[in-house]
Amino acid sequence: MKKISSSVVNVCNFIKRHKSLFIVLLVIIMVPLSYLGLRCYFCNISTDEYDYCERRIGRNGLIYNDCHGYIKTSKTGKKLITGIEWIRDDGDSICVLAKDFRRAYVNLNTGKLITDLAYDKAWVFCNGVGVMTRGDSLYVFDRSGKRVNRKPFYYDDEYEMVFHDGVLVVHDDADHIGVIDTKCQWIFPPVYDELEYDADHKLCSVRKGEKRMVFNSDMDTILCGEWKKVSISYSAGIVVTETNGVERLFDYEGKLLCDVVYSDIETLTYNTGRTDSDDDYIYEDCNCLIYSNYSGKKGLMDREYNILTPPIYSEITAKSRHILFATFSDSWYNEVGTLIDDRGHQIR
Repeated sequence: MKKISSSVVNVCNFIKRHKSLFIVLLVIIMVPLSYLGLRCYFCNISTDEYDYCERRIGRNGLIYNDCHGYIKTSKTGKKLITGIEWIRDDGDSICVLAKDFRRAYVNLNTGKLITDLAYDKAWVFCNGVGVMTRGDSLYVFDRSGKRVNRKPFYYDDEYEMVFHDGVLVVHDDADHIGVIDTKCQWIFPPVYDELEYDADHKLCSVRKGEKRMVFNSDMDTILCGEWKKVSISYSAGIVVTETNGVERLFDYEGKLLCDVVYSDIETLTYNTGRTDSDDDYIYEDCNCLIYSNYSGKKGLMDREYNILTPPIYSEITAKSRHILFATFSDSWYNEVGTLIDDRGHQIR
């Protein structure tokens, strides 16, 4: 017993004398063991109860592994689809699957593709149908994977092709556009050059040639005229832009609410070239104001709020008290502008 105690004391004294060496040896031993333990814990998929790459999908307990790109059964572990790049799961049992730079629809309950893996773009199912494109052709699919439209619609590289409120704006060909329902029946015929459907108010704004019109869901004409632009605001009403840039506001039934509307009125200042006690430049107000319309274009007003120029400019800046620089282009790197005075007259 004394011999054992003496050995323990000798070991303790050795550790105290060589404390730094002992710590180094301990680190050398523990780091590989820790790494091995963590790797076994996180990476040994075959023995772990839970894998952070896996999640259950569908109603039948299938498992999707997004690290290794496969769908398998939870009972047997049989892999149903492999080589998956990603899936777009928005809570619907039918979702978009990407593999080999192609798209298809997959049923998450069965783990089977319901369409060919042959499409370039695909969007999530909405109102019971989904949309995929191949080249410049657009196709609509039902939940069984069957094409709803026999003849493909023309795809013009639109950003989002989803059936919001059960309708979709599509091209019949490269030049004409209309609105279809989920059965691919035309609600608004494809005879228009431009078309915007507002699902919130169920209004359709179209252009055919020089004429613009607004229809309600019953195809009744709400507004009609040769305007530059028509915009349907979420809460304000329908904003009509005249060819000279002046804008008028109508309600959602076509009644005129306001003959002229603005989105902002602001003061215009110029750099006097003088500095204050802190060596900062002194700015003073010009003799005019800037107003903006709903479309973001700008014009000049005098101090009595009389319009001096139509809203045709992208930006107006003051070069001096009476001389302004007004640009027409929206691109900062390709600006085209002109000089005007504070009464709105062009300076030649």
